[in-house]
Amino acid sequence: MDKSKQYYFKNKLLQEKNRILKLVEDMKRNEITDMYEEMADELSTFDNHPGDIASIRSDLERGAYQKENEHRMLRKIEDAIHSIEEGKYGRCANCGQSISEERLEVIPYARTCVGCKES
Repeated sequence: MDKSKQYYFKNKLLQEKNRILKLVEDMKRNEITDMYEEMADELSTFDNHPGDIASIRSDLERGAYQKENEHRMLRKIEDAIHSIEEGKYGRCANCGQSISEERLEVIPYARTCVGCKES
């Protein structure tokens, strides 16, 4: 892959990284807000309904999964940026063949070609 394509994909990866970092920061801010709201609710004189508790638990689990997923994406993006710096970007980690630019356009952090991903 030529230098201009590497530069293009590195910028694309950096934009995605910044988008995810902002999302994670927003999630942290929302968690703090939610925590204070829950603490205020706990001070209520009424007992919480079991359905409300289940709903809160479900929301917390969904938020934890989303945060974990975003951190996983950040690691993939960091790995892809590192592979650009090493001159290995765009090569399949399994077979060593080139990953199509069409695939990299859609998934710029892809580590495998379509053939290896499907097998």
